[in-house]
Amino acid sequence: MVAGCDEKEYPRVLVFGRGFDSHGGGGITLSNLFRGWPRDRLAVVDYRARSGTSSAACAEYRLGALEQKWMWPLSCLPRRSGESGSVDHSALASDLVSDDSLGEGATPSARATASRAARAAFHMVVDWLGAQDVLQQPILSEPLTRWVADFSPDVLYCHFSTLGTIRLVRALHECSEARLAIHIMDDWPETVYARSLMGPVLRDVVDRELRELLSRAAVRMAISRAMADEYLSRYGCDFEVFHNCIDVSFWRQRHKTSWAVASPLRVVYCGRIGWDALASFVDVCEAVELMNQAGVATQFSIYPGGIDASSAKALARYAHTRMLPAVEDEQLPDVLTGADVLIIPSNFEGRGRRFARLSMPTKVPAYMACATPIVLYSPRTHATCAWAEQGKWALVVGDRGRERLALALSDLAASPAQREALGRRASEIADREFDGRQVRAAFRESLAGLPHQQSSASDDVWDLPDDIRHG
Repeated sequence: MVAGCDEKEYPRVLVFGRGFDSHGGGGITLSNLFRGWPRDRLAVVDYRARSGTSSAACAEYRLGALEQKWMWPLSCLPRRSGESGSVDHSALASDLVSDDSLGEGATPSARATASRAARAAFHMVVDWLGAQDVLQQPILSEPLTRWVADFSPDVLYCHFSTLGTIRLVRALHECSEARLAIHIMDDWPETVYARSLMGPVLRDVVDRELRELLSRAAVRMAISRAMADEYLSRYGCDFEVFHNCIDVSFWRQRHKTSWAVASPLRVVYCGRIGWDALASFVDVCEAVELMNQAGVATQFSIYPGGIDASSAKALARYAHTRMLPAVEDEQLPDVLTGADVLIIPSNFEGRGRRFARLSMPTKVPAYMACATPIVLYSPRTHATCAWAEQGKWALVVGDRGRERLALALSDLAASPAQREALGRRASEIADREFDGRQVRAAFRESLAGLPHQQSSASDDVWDLPDDIRHG
């Protein structure tokens, strides 16, 4: 709680579509941007209840059955949807138990099994058609309306990625009359409904309704300068840039000061492994095997923030790859500075490549601040890669190939001067770009509608060529 805070500096903010957590990239970014915000001036409306918050234990409303209305005749069918209402975090563990959960040792009945199979088949067909946002309409329920009125927000700060959530945000904005702020962290408008039969029609509707909502917004935010520049061209409106931030003074005391390498060379990845990036992680594992075969002793250590069993098994089968437990916050500096090389693999193909093209990975600020040399194994069309090459703060392997990656890692291992230059440059830029005090102050002033100036230090390293900006 901020004692004696000015309501103009800390407006009452209703966060829609994403909560505060220490697991996902978006939740971490929000936790850092809102750090220090008075808890009684924050509230969250989201489809998922959180087991806790990293920086803001605030009021929360869980969207559920009351905010989702299926069209007739589907509305007549019995179904099990999440419960709507204010979340009691003290009872959250029991509250989150599914209606379909069974007691220890219990066996599901044939009827229950058939019911689950039928629901799964129904949703598979709906997803293939892309029909959920046609068959299911968002509803501004009476309990939600009362809850929002009781909180009385000054600002409606939103994340969304579907037609249904766009429409619910519009209804909340009209109901609350709060100042509308929209923050986009991935280029989801380019990929939404891409795999569904009705995709082309729905994407046209999304584009039209997103443009209308953007025109209403008092504040529009992008996750990177490249995204802000492209969205100015695409949507015809300005976006400010806000991404994850760090405690610069904390990292200054803990960053790497020696760039001598160990044997074996320690290549480290720390963070969540995205649904679309597994093939690139396999490439890293195989590149490390090639390095060892060539006499460059190397070990790849993965500290995943969450990974399914089959993906973990696919990576753990390599002799020189270790799957380790997720890193706690207090251990992160030792893990990052203890590495010889940090690597960020990204998807080179398909929808995931387009989705992340304009994004800024949440882990980048900490990776840069620790001064360990970074390798980006990612398409050069990704804005982060273009920024890294222009700013000279990471080694970019921008074309896919395990042999190419193995050669780049081997050359980096053999060049202490390059390792130190990359580490020092990354740390310097992190100090300038990601200082939490400066970023949070500008973020707060933007939401409050106060005059402010964003740091222009990034202009020199985000001056991207047109082929990167526009894919």
